[in-house]
Amino acid sequence: MEDISEIRLYFERLLEPTGAKTLFAHNACVARVLFKKHKDITIVLLDIRLPNADGYTIAAEFKRLRPDLPIIAQTAYALQSKFNKSIERGCDDYVTKPIDSHLLIKKILSLIEKKSDNH
Repeated sequence: MEDISEIRLYFERLLEPTGAKTLFAHNACVARVLFKKHKDITIVLLDIRLPNADGYTIAAEFKRLRPDLPIIAQTAYALQSKFNKSIERGCDDYVTKPIDSHLLIKKILSLIEKKSDNH
């Protein structure tokens, strides 16, 4: 089992050079609350396996509320079917664990740039 504080610290350190402000939800209920409270969220990195809900369900909910918000799914499963399901449910991209930090940063920057080009 992954330690939640270690995961949070990993992502905070990974994203620190970008100047990004991070919010962390340890389950689906907290994710929903943070999502509704923070209208300035610019991208979501969403684990597909969450306590209290399926990450695909959360992705679909978030996209219904904010269709232009980029969502990157993360999972331990590198199957094409999981990638397809992620895209079908509203995710814009997909990364597998263990996460390649350089690839993740590249995907985040690409999606944010793409979003700004559309506005």
